[in-house]
Amino acid sequence: MTDLRTAAVTDRSAWHRRDVEADRSWEHELTATHRQELAQALAAIGDAPMAQMDVNAFHRPALTELMGRVSQELQQGRGFALLHGFPVESCRYNRGWIGKSPTATGAATDTRGDADF
Repeated sequence: MTDLRTAAVTDRSAWHRRDVEADRSWEHELTATHRQELAQALAAIGDAPMAQMDVNAFHRPALTELMGRVSQELQQGRGFALLHGFPVESCRYNRGWIGKSPTATGAATDTRGDADF
């Protein structure tokens, strides 16, 4: 039988709407440098199927730092993060692995063709 948790959850994974509205550190903006590094990584992997991609193509300084912060927020923070300014248009050439549908990625595209994830 599984033990039931009886202690209150008090870390960052226990949040209320007011907490999220007051501290927006879970939001991250992709800068021009992030977008440039992403374009370089996508060019390096070309049309390779996801299973054959070289993850080292994505080891770029700014992207690595940003994704480290996002990973920290997901694993030890609130459990979610929002990326603003994802360059959807420049990623569309490889639709085989980028979001099979808008609901698969949770993307909301704005009028500039950028998305928030």
